[in-house]
Amino acid sequence: AVSPHADDRDVLVIQIVGKKRWTVYGGVPIHYPYSHEQVGKCGLEVPEWVLEGGTVVNCVLEAGDVLYMPRGFVHEARAVSDEMSFHVTVALATQDWTLGGLISSELV
Repeated sequence: AVSPHADDRDVLVIQIVGKKRWTVYGGVPIHYPYSHEQVGKCGLEVPEWVLEGGTVVNCVLEAGDVLYMPRGFVHEARAVSDEMSFHVTVALATQDWTLGGLISSELV
C-alpha cells in the first residue's frame, strides 16, 4: 500500500506482479512542489479538501500496466486482494530541468 502523498517529480508506476488500485486526486495542494514541499511526506499533511474532493483517476493496475503521475498530484494505492502485489516507480526529475529548480538547489 502507498499512503496519500504527492511527489516532487513526475513518476511512472509500473505494475510488475498482482493488482493494485490507484487513486489520483484532482485537487493539487502545491503546484510543482520541491522536495521540502511534498505533502504526505516530510511532516506535511495532505489537506482534507484534497482527499474529500474528486478524483481524476481511480483504476486497477495489473501486471504490465503503466500509470503516469504528474508532479504534485496526490495519489495512493491499495492492493486489491491478499495476493502479492508489487510495483516499480520510475522517477523523472523534471524539477531539475528548470531555472527555479537550479536556483532552489543552490539556496537550500
